[in-house]
Amino acid sequence: MYTPIMGWSVYAKKLATMPKIVAPLTIKQVNSITKEGFTALGGTPGLYLQVRGSSRSWVYRYTSPETGKVTMTSLGTCSSMSLLAARTVAQDLLQQVRSGTDPVLEKRRQKTRREREAKNAVTFREACEEWLKSRVDSGYYSDTEYSVYRIRMILRNHIYPAFGDRPMSELTAADLFDFLKPFYRQNRGTWSKVRAVLNGVCRWSVAMGYCQQNVSDSRGALGALLENLGRQKPEIQNRGALDYQQVPDFYVRLMEKGTTVAKQFAFALLTASRSKPVRMLTWDQIDFENRTWLCPEESMKVKGRGDFVVYLSDEAIDLLKSMPRRPDTDYVFPNEAGKPFSDMGMRALILRLNSEALSRGEEPLLDREQTARLGKPVLMTQHGTCRACFKTWSKSDGRTFNVDAVELCLAHQIDYRYSGAYDRAKLENERREVMAEWAKFCTSKLA
Repeated sequence: MYTPIMGWSVYAKKLATMPKIVAPLTIKQVNSITKEGFTALGGTPGLYLQVRGSSRSWVYRYTSPETGKVTMTSLGTCSSMSLLAARTVAQDLLQQVRSGTDPVLEKRRQKTRREREAKNAVTFREACEEWLKSRVDSGYYSDTEYSVYRIRMILRNHIYPAFGDRPMSELTAADLFDFLKPFYRQNRGTWSKVRAVLNGVCRWSVAMGYCQQNVSDSRGALGALLENLGRQKPEIQNRGALDYQQVPDFYVRLMEKGTTVAKQFAFALLTASRSKPVRMLTWDQIDFENRTWLCPEESMKVKGRGDFVVYLSDEAIDLLKSMPRRPDTDYVFPNEAGKPFSDMGMRALILRLNSEALSRGEEPLLDREQTARLGKPVLMTQHGTCRACFKTWSKSDGRTFNVDAVELCLAHQIDYRYSGAYDRAKLENERREVMAEWAKFCTSKLA
Protein backbone atom coordinates (compact mmCIF):
# COMPACT_ATOMS: atom_id res chain seq x y z
CA MET A 1 0.00 0.00 0.00
CA TYR A 2 1.25 3.46 -0.96
CA THR A 3 1.69 6.11 1.76
CA PRO A 4 2.83 9.77 1.36
CA ILE A 5 5.72 9.16 3.69
CA MET A 6 7.01 6.29 1.49
CA GLY A 7 7.13 8.32 -1.68
CA TRP A 8 6.31 7.16 -5.23
CA SER A 9 9.84 6.14 -6.16
CA VAL A 10 10.17 3.77 -3.20
CA TYR A 11 6.67 2.36 -3.80
CA ALA A 12 7.47 1.73 -7.45
CA LYS A 13 10.59 -0.24 -6.57
CA LYS A 14 8.70 -2.33 -3.98
CA LEU A 15 5.89 -2.97 -6.44
CA ALA A 16 8.41 -4.24 -8.99
CA THR A 17 9.75 -6.83 -6.52
CA MET A 18 6.36 -8.12 -5.33
CA PRO A 19 5.12 -11.39 -6.84
CA LYS A 20 2.59 -10.88 -9.54
CA ILE A 21 -0.89 -12.18 -8.91
CA VAL A 22 -1.65 -14.62 -11.70
CA ALA A 23 -5.18 -15.66 -12.49
CA PRO A 24 -5.70 -19.43 -12.31
CA LEU A 25 -5.09 -21.05 -15.70
CA THR A 26 -7.58 -23.50 -17.07
CA ILE A 27 -6.58 -26.98 -18.13
CA LYS A 28 -7.05 -25.91 -21.74
CA GLN A 29 -4.64 -23.04 -21.25
CA VAL A 30 -2.16 -25.28 -19.52
CA ASN A 31 -2.30 -27.85 -22.32
CA SER A 32 -1.55 -25.13 -24.87
CA ILE A 33 1.72 -24.13 -23.19
CA THR A 34 4.69 -25.39 -25.20
CA LYS A 35 7.39 -22.96 -24.19
CA GLU A 36 10.18 -24.68 -22.26
CA GLY A 37 10.80 -23.57 -18.69
CA PHE A 38 8.50 -22.71 -15.82
CA THR A 39 5.05 -21.17 -16.11
CA ALA A 40 3.09 -19.98 -13.06
CA LEU A 41 -0.34 -21.59 -12.98
CA GLY A 42 -1.99 -19.02 -10.71
CA GLY A 43 -4.46 -19.69 -7.96
CA THR A 44 -1.91 -21.22 -5.58
CA PRO A 45 1.31 -19.26 -5.05
CA GLY A 46 4.37 -21.34 -5.99
CA LEU A 47 2.63 -23.80 -8.35
CA TYR A 48 4.32 -24.07 -11.77
CA LEU A 49 4.20 -26.10 -14.95
CA GLN A 50 7.65 -27.26 -16.05
CA VAL A 51 8.13 -28.05 -19.73
CA ARG A 52 11.35 -29.77 -20.75
CA GLY A 53 11.28 -31.30 -24.22
CA SER A 54 8.42 -33.78 -24.27
CA SER A 55 8.32 -33.90 -20.45
CA ARG A 56 5.62 -31.93 -18.63
CA SER A 57 5.35 -31.90 -14.86
CA TRP A 58 3.97 -29.96 -11.88
CA VAL A 59 6.46 -28.32 -9.52
CA TYR A 60 6.11 -26.30 -6.34
CA ARG A 61 8.52 -23.43 -5.60
CA TYR A 62 8.86 -21.83 -2.16
CA THR A 63 11.23 -20.15 0.24
CA SER A 64 12.07 -22.44 3.12
CA PRO A 65 10.93 -20.98 6.46
CA GLU A 66 13.69 -23.05 8.13
CA THR A 67 16.73 -22.29 5.94
CA GLY A 68 15.63 -19.17 4.00
CA LYS A 69 16.66 -20.85 0.72
CA VAL A 70 14.46 -21.04 -2.39
CA THR A 71 13.49 -24.69 -2.91
CA MET A 72 11.70 -26.45 -5.74
CA THR A 73 10.10 -29.89 -5.47
CA SER A 74 8.38 -32.00 -8.12
CA LEU A 75 4.76 -32.98 -7.55
CA GLY A 76 4.42 -35.41 -10.45
CA THR A 77 4.02 -35.58 -14.20
CA CYS A 78 1.01 -34.12 -15.99
CA SER A 79 0.12 -37.55 -17.30
CA SER A 80 -0.03 -39.07 -13.78
CA MET A 81 -1.57 -36.14 -11.89
CA SER A 82 -4.42 -33.85 -12.86
CA LEU A 83 -4.27 -30.09 -12.58
CA LEU A 84 -6.85 -30.18 -9.77
CA ALA A 85 -4.80 -32.71 -7.82
CA ALA A 86 -1.66 -30.63 -8.33
CA ARG A 87 -3.45 -27.54 -6.96
CA THR A 88 -4.63 -29.55 -3.92
CA VAL A 89 -1.12 -30.82 -3.16
CA ALA A 90 0.40 -27.38 -3.70
CA GLN A 91 -2.17 -25.86 -1.32
CA ASP A 92 -1.20 -28.40 1.38
CA LEU A 93 2.48 -27.55 0.91
CA LEU A 94 1.68 -23.85 1.09
CA GLN A 95 -0.02 -24.38 4.45
CA GLN A 96 3.07 -26.20 5.77
CA VAL A 97 5.31 -23.35 4.64
CA ARG A 98 3.04 -20.74 6.25
CA SER A 99 3.11 -22.75 9.51
CA GLY A 100 6.90 -22.62 9.53
CA THR A 101 7.67 -26.13 8.21
CA ASP A 102 9.83 -26.91 5.19
CA PRO A 103 7.86 -29.71 3.43
CA VAL A 104 10.93 -31.23 1.73
CA LEU A 105 12.94 -31.30 4.94
CA GLU A 106 9.96 -32.69 6.83
CA LYS A 107 9.57 -35.49 4.27
CA ARG A 108 13.22 -36.41 4.74
CA ARG A 109 12.82 -36.39 8.52
CA GLN A 110 9.81 -38.69 8.30
CA LYS A 111 11.72 -41.07 6.02
CA THR A 112 14.61 -41.14 8.49
CA ARG A 113 12.21 -41.88 11.36
CA ARG A 114 10.61 -44.73 9.41
CA GLU A 115 14.01 -46.20 8.56
CA ARG A 116 15.13 -45.92 12.17
CA GLU A 117 11.95 -47.59 13.40
CA ALA A 118 12.38 -50.36 10.82
CA LYS A 119 15.99 -50.94 11.89
CA ASN A 120 15.02 -50.97 15.55
CA ALA A 121 12.47 -53.68 14.73
CA VAL A 122 15.04 -56.02 13.09
CA THR A 123 15.18 -59.25 15.10
CA PHE A 124 18.31 -61.09 16.11
CA ARG A 125 17.36 -63.92 13.75
CA GLU A 126 16.99 -61.51 10.80
CA ALA A 127 20.30 -59.84 11.61
CA CYS A 128 22.01 -63.26 11.85
CA GLU A 129 20.70 -64.40 8.48
CA GLU A 130 21.68 -61.12 6.85
CA TRP A 131 25.17 -61.25 8.40
CA LEU A 132 25.76 -64.84 7.29
CA LYS A 133 24.48 -64.11 3.78
CA SER A 134 26.87 -61.16 3.50
CA ARG A 135 29.75 -63.46 4.48
CA VAL A 136 28.83 -65.95 1.76
CA ASP A 137 28.13 -63.27 -0.88
CA SER A 138 31.49 -61.61 -0.23
CA GLY A 139 33.34 -64.90 -0.69
CA TYR A 140 34.56 -64.96 2.90
CA TYR A 141 32.73 -68.27 3.25
CA SER A 142 31.59 -70.75 0.66
CA ASP A 143 27.98 -71.76 1.22
CA THR A 144 29.12 -75.38 1.11
CA GLU A 145 31.85 -74.97 3.74
CA TYR A 146 31.65 -76.77 7.02
CA SER A 147 32.16 -73.39 8.71
CA VAL A 148 28.76 -72.22 7.46
CA TYR A 149 27.15 -75.52 8.44
CA ARG A 150 28.64 -75.20 11.94
CA ILE A 151 27.42 -71.60 12.32
CA ARG A 152 23.91 -72.60 11.31
CA MET A 153 23.99 -75.44 13.85
CA ILE A 154 25.03 -73.01 16.59
CA LEU A 155 22.28 -70.59 15.62
CA ARG A 156 19.60 -73.26 15.42
CA ASN A 157 20.57 -75.22 18.52
CA HIS A 158 21.65 -72.47 20.90
CA ILE A 159 21.13 -68.85 19.89
CA TYR A 160 17.75 -68.73 18.13
CA PRO A 161 15.88 -70.54 20.95
CA ALA A 162 17.29 -68.02 23.44
CA PHE A 163 16.52 -64.73 21.73
CA GLY A 164 16.14 -65.23 17.98
CA ASP A 165 12.92 -63.20 17.84
CA ARG A 166 14.15 -60.39 20.11
CA PRO A 167 14.76 -57.02 18.39
CA MET A 168 18.49 -56.42 18.06
CA SER A 169 18.05 -52.94 19.53
CA GLU A 170 16.67 -54.42 22.78
CA LEU A 171 19.44 -56.97 23.36
CA THR A 172 21.64 -56.19 26.37
CA ALA A 173 24.95 -57.39 27.75
CA ALA A 174 23.05 -58.86 30.71
CA ASP A 175 20.99 -60.98 28.28
CA LEU A 176 24.14 -62.39 26.72
CA PHE A 177 25.73 -63.00 30.10
CA ASP A 178 22.73 -65.03 31.34
CA PHE A 179 22.80 -66.98 28.09
CA LEU A 180 26.56 -67.67 28.08
CA LYS A 181 26.97 -68.51 31.75
CA PRO A 182 25.92 -72.22 31.47
CA PHE A 183 28.50 -72.82 28.72
CA TYR A 184 31.38 -71.35 30.67
CA ARG A 185 32.52 -74.46 32.55
CA GLN A 186 30.40 -77.09 30.82
CA ASN A 187 31.58 -76.88 27.22
CA ARG A 188 34.55 -74.74 26.31
CA GLY A 189 34.31 -75.59 22.63
CA THR A 190 30.69 -74.48 22.36
CA TRP A 191 31.45 -71.42 24.51
CA SER A 192 34.10 -70.10 22.11
CA LYS A 193 32.06 -70.86 18.99
CA VAL A 194 28.92 -69.18 20.35
CA ARG A 195 30.94 -66.14 21.47
CA ALA A 196 32.47 -65.82 18.00
CA VAL A 197 29.08 -65.94 16.26
CA LEU A 198 27.52 -63.49 18.71
CA ASN A 199 30.37 -61.03 18.28
CA GLY A 200 30.23 -61.24 14.50
CA VAL A 201 26.48 -60.64 14.39
CA CYS A 202 26.57 -57.81 16.93
CA ARG A 203 29.43 -56.01 15.15
CA TRP A 204 27.52 -56.34 11.87
CA SER A 205 24.34 -55.01 13.48
CA VAL A 206 26.12 -51.91 14.79
CA ALA A 207 27.49 -51.24 11.31
CA MET A 208 24.01 -51.63 9.79
CA GLY A 209 22.36 -49.41 12.40
CA TYR A 210 20.27 -52.20 13.95
CA CYS A 211 21.69 -51.39 17.40
CA GLN A 212 23.82 -48.65 18.91
CA GLN A 213 26.55 -50.73 20.53
CA ASN A 214 28.18 -54.14 20.34
CA VAL A 215 26.80 -55.73 23.51
CA SER A 216 28.97 -58.82 22.93
CA ASP A 217 32.24 -56.86 23.21
CA SER A 218 34.27 -58.47 25.98
CA ARG A 219 35.95 -55.10 26.59
CA GLY A 220 32.62 -53.51 27.51
CA ALA A 221 29.75 -54.34 29.84
CA LEU A 222 29.74 -58.04 28.95
CA GLY A 223 33.41 -58.32 29.89
CA ALA A 224 32.69 -56.78 33.27
CA LEU A 225 29.92 -59.31 33.89
CA LEU A 226 32.05 -62.25 32.75
CA GLU A 227 34.64 -61.32 35.36
CA ASN A 228 32.09 -62.38 37.97
CA LEU A 229 32.50 -65.97 36.81
CA GLY A 230 35.84 -66.04 38.56
CA ARG A 231 39.38 -66.68 37.48
CA GLN A 232 38.98 -70.43 37.11
CA LYS A 233 39.35 -71.37 33.50
CA PRO A 234 36.77 -73.68 32.00
CA GLU A 235 37.61 -77.06 30.60
CA ILE A 236 39.25 -76.62 27.22
CA GLN A 237 38.30 -78.85 24.31
CA ASN A 238 40.76 -78.74 21.47
CA ARG A 239 40.14 -80.08 18.01
CA GLY A 240 40.07 -83.83 18.18
CA ALA A 241 43.23 -85.64 17.12
CA LEU A 242 44.48 -89.19 17.00
CA ASP A 243 47.56 -90.12 18.98
CA TYR A 244 50.51 -89.59 16.66
CA GLN A 245 51.36 -93.31 16.91
CA GLN A 246 48.03 -94.08 15.22
CA VAL A 247 48.82 -92.01 12.12
CA PRO A 248 50.55 -94.77 10.07
CA ASP A 249 47.60 -97.15 10.51
CA PHE A 250 45.16 -94.36 9.69
CA TYR A 251 47.17 -93.51 6.56
CA VAL A 252 46.77 -97.11 5.42
CA ARG A 253 42.99 -96.77 5.83
CA LEU A 254 43.01 -93.64 3.68
CA MET A 255 44.95 -95.34 0.91
CA GLU A 256 42.70 -98.39 1.06
CA LYS A 257 39.70 -96.10 0.73
CA GLY A 258 41.32 -94.59 -2.34
CA THR A 259 38.67 -91.93 -2.97
CA THR A 260 39.58 -88.38 -3.97
CA VAL A 261 38.61 -86.99 -0.58
CA ALA A 262 40.62 -89.74 1.16
CA LYS A 263 43.71 -88.87 -0.90
CA GLN A 264 43.07 -85.21 -0.08
CA PHE A 265 43.21 -86.11 3.61
CA ALA A 266 46.39 -88.12 2.99
CA PHE A 267 48.04 -85.14 1.27
CA ALA A 268 47.03 -82.91 4.17
CA LEU A 269 48.70 -85.40 6.52
CA LEU A 270 51.92 -85.54 4.51
CA THR A 271 52.14 -81.73 4.45
CA ALA A 272 50.73 -81.07 7.97
CA SER A 273 48.35 -78.63 6.34
CA ARG A 274 45.10 -76.99 7.27
CA SER A 275 41.95 -77.95 5.39
CA LYS A 276 41.38 -74.90 3.18
CA PRO A 277 44.77 -74.73 1.42
CA VAL A 278 44.51 -78.42 0.48
CA ARG A 279 40.88 -78.18 -0.62
CA MET A 280 41.69 -75.16 -2.81
CA LEU A 281 44.91 -76.66 -4.23
CA THR A 282 45.29 -76.20 -8.01
CA TRP A 283 47.86 -77.73 -10.33
CA ASP A 284 49.56 -74.41 -11.09
CA GLN A 285 50.57 -74.11 -7.43
CA ILE A 286 52.75 -77.23 -7.68
CA ASP A 287 56.34 -77.07 -8.94
CA PHE A 288 57.27 -80.69 -9.55
CA GLU A 289 60.83 -79.85 -10.60
CA ASN A 290 61.65 -77.98 -7.39
CA ARG A 291 59.26 -80.11 -5.33
CA THR A 292 57.41 -77.15 -3.82
CA TRP A 293 53.85 -76.04 -3.30
CA LEU A 294 53.29 -72.29 -3.42
CA CYS A 295 50.20 -71.79 -1.29
CA PRO A 296 48.55 -68.43 -2.10
CA GLU A 297 47.97 -65.97 0.73
CA GLU A 298 44.18 -66.01 0.28
CA SER A 299 44.12 -69.69 1.29
CA MET A 300 46.16 -69.11 4.45
CA LYS A 301 44.65 -68.60 7.88
CA VAL A 302 46.73 -65.50 8.61
CA LYS A 303 46.79 -62.81 5.94
CA GLY A 304 49.47 -60.22 5.33
CA ARG A 305 52.48 -62.55 5.14
CA GLY A 306 52.32 -63.26 1.42
CA ASP A 307 52.30 -66.67 -0.28
CA PHE A 308 53.64 -69.64 1.68
CA VAL A 309 56.08 -72.27 0.38
CA VAL A 310 55.52 -75.90 1.38
CA TYR A 311 58.43 -78.26 0.69
CA LEU A 312 57.12 -81.56 -0.64
CA SER A 313 58.42 -85.00 0.26
CA ASP A 314 58.83 -87.80 -2.26
CA GLU A 315 55.68 -89.40 -0.88
CA ALA A 316 53.69 -86.19 -1.36
CA ILE A 317 54.97 -85.85 -4.94
CA ASP A 318 54.02 -89.48 -5.70
CA LEU A 319 50.54 -88.93 -4.30
CA LEU A 320 50.06 -85.85 -6.50
CA LYS A 321 51.23 -87.75 -9.58
CA SER A 322 48.69 -90.46 -8.83
CA MET A 323 45.83 -87.94 -9.16
CA PRO A 324 44.25 -87.72 -12.62
CA ARG A 325 44.17 -84.30 -14.24
CA ARG A 326 40.57 -83.64 -15.20
CA PRO A 327 40.05 -81.36 -18.23
CA ASP A 328 37.02 -79.68 -16.63
CA THR A 329 38.79 -78.36 -13.52
CA ASP A 330 42.14 -77.05 -12.25
CA TYR A 331 41.66 -78.43 -8.74
CA VAL A 332 43.89 -81.30 -7.68
CA PHE A 333 41.25 -82.87 -5.42
CA PRO A 334 37.89 -81.97 -7.01
CA ASN A 335 34.49 -83.39 -6.21
CA GLU A 336 32.26 -84.86 -8.93
CA ALA A 337 31.16 -81.37 -10.00
CA GLY A 338 34.77 -80.24 -10.41
CA LYS A 339 34.59 -78.01 -7.34
CA PRO A 340 36.57 -78.20 -4.10
CA PHE A 341 35.26 -80.43 -1.35
CA SER A 342 33.78 -78.67 1.66
CA ASP A 343 34.88 -79.26 5.23
CA MET A 344 31.66 -81.25 5.58
CA GLY A 345 33.01 -83.67 2.98
CA MET A 346 36.09 -84.26 5.11
CA ARG A 347 33.97 -84.74 8.22
CA ALA A 348 31.73 -87.19 6.34
CA LEU A 349 34.82 -89.21 5.42
CA ILE A 350 35.89 -89.38 9.08
CA LEU A 351 32.40 -90.49 10.12
CA ARG A 352 32.42 -93.25 7.48
CA LEU A 353 35.86 -94.48 8.50
CA ASN A 354 34.82 -94.44 12.15
CA SER A 355 31.64 -96.37 11.39
CA GLU A 356 33.62 -98.95 9.42
CA ALA A 357 36.07 -99.33 12.31
CA LEU A 358 33.23 -99.95 14.76
CA SER A 359 31.61 -102.50 12.45
CA ARG A 360 34.89 -104.43 12.39
CA GLY A 361 35.18 -104.29 16.17
CA GLU A 362 38.18 -101.96 15.98
CA GLU A 363 38.96 -98.93 18.12
CA PRO A 364 36.93 -95.85 17.11
CA LEU A 365 38.70 -92.80 15.69
CA LEU A 366 38.60 -90.80 18.92
CA ASP A 367 40.87 -88.34 20.64
CA ARG A 368 41.90 -90.61 23.52
CA GLU A 369 43.14 -87.87 25.85
CA GLN A 370 40.16 -85.56 25.51
CA THR A 371 37.66 -88.43 25.60
CA ALA A 372 39.08 -89.55 28.93
CA ARG A 373 39.38 -86.04 30.37
CA LEU A 374 35.95 -84.75 29.35
CA GLY A 375 34.10 -88.01 29.91
CA LYS A 376 32.53 -88.00 26.47
CA PRO A 377 33.65 -89.22 23.04
CA VAL A 378 35.63 -86.63 21.08
CA LEU A 379 35.93 -87.59 17.41
CA MET A 380 39.18 -86.93 15.58
CA THR A 381 39.32 -84.05 13.09
CA GLN A 382 41.42 -83.45 10.02
CA HIS A 383 42.94 -80.28 11.46
CA GLY A 384 43.84 -81.78 14.81
CA THR A 385 45.28 -85.00 13.37
CA CYS A 386 47.31 -83.37 10.59
CA ARG A 387 48.82 -80.63 12.68
CA ALA A 388 48.81 -81.68 16.34
CA CYS A 389 50.12 -85.15 15.48
CA PHE A 390 52.89 -83.64 13.35
CA LYS A 391 54.06 -81.33 16.13
CA THR A 392 53.85 -84.02 18.83
CA TRP A 393 55.75 -86.46 16.60
CA SER A 394 58.50 -83.88 15.96
CA LYS A 395 59.27 -83.71 19.71
CA SER A 396 58.88 -87.42 20.51
CA ASP A 397 61.16 -90.44 20.55
CA GLY A 398 64.36 -88.43 20.87
CA ARG A 399 63.87 -86.38 17.70
CA THR A 400 65.93 -83.19 17.65
CA PHE A 401 64.62 -81.20 14.71
CA ASN A 402 65.21 -77.48 14.47
CA VAL A 403 62.30 -76.01 16.45
CA ASP A 404 61.93 -73.01 14.13
CA ALA A 405 61.87 -75.30 11.10
CA VAL A 406 59.01 -77.30 12.63
CA GLU A 407 57.04 -74.11 13.34
CA LEU A 408 57.62 -72.85 9.81
CA CYS A 409 56.41 -76.15 8.39
CA LEU A 410 53.14 -75.37 10.21
CA ALA A 411 53.13 -71.80 8.78
CA HIS A 412 53.42 -70.42 12.30
CA GLN A 413 54.80 -66.95 12.89
CA ILE A 414 58.14 -67.00 14.67
CA ASP A 415 59.20 -64.22 17.02
CA TYR A 416 62.68 -63.06 16.00
CA ARG A 417 62.73 -59.91 18.13
CA TYR A 418 65.65 -61.14 20.18
CA SER A 419 67.65 -62.79 17.43
CA GLY A 420 67.69 -60.05 14.81
CA ALA A 421 66.66 -60.31 11.17
CA TYR A 422 66.02 -63.82 9.95
CA ASP A 423 65.82 -65.19 6.43
CA ARG A 424 63.29 -68.00 6.23
CA ALA A 425 65.01 -69.39 3.16
CA LYS A 426 67.95 -70.43 5.36
CA LEU A 427 65.75 -73.12 6.86
CA GLU A 428 64.81 -74.74 3.58
CA ASN A 429 67.09 -77.72 4.11
CA GLU A 430 65.90 -78.17 7.68
CA ARG A 431 62.26 -77.96 6.65
CA ARG A 432 62.77 -80.44 3.80
CA GLU A 433 64.39 -82.84 6.26
CA VAL A 434 61.46 -82.57 8.69
CA MET A 435 58.83 -83.13 6.00
CA ALA A 436 60.75 -86.07 4.52
CA GLU A 437 61.02 -87.83 7.89
CA TRP A 438 57.36 -87.12 8.68
CA ALA A 439 56.23 -88.58 5.35
CA LYS A 440 58.30 -91.72 5.96
CA PHE A 441 56.63 -92.07 9.33
CA CYS A 442 53.10 -91.60 7.92
CA THR A 443 53.63 -94.20 5.19
CA SER A 444 55.63 -96.65 7.30
CA LYS A 445 52.83 -99.27 7.46
CA LEU A 446 52.03 -99.29 3.76
CA ALA A 447 52.63 -102.70 2.18
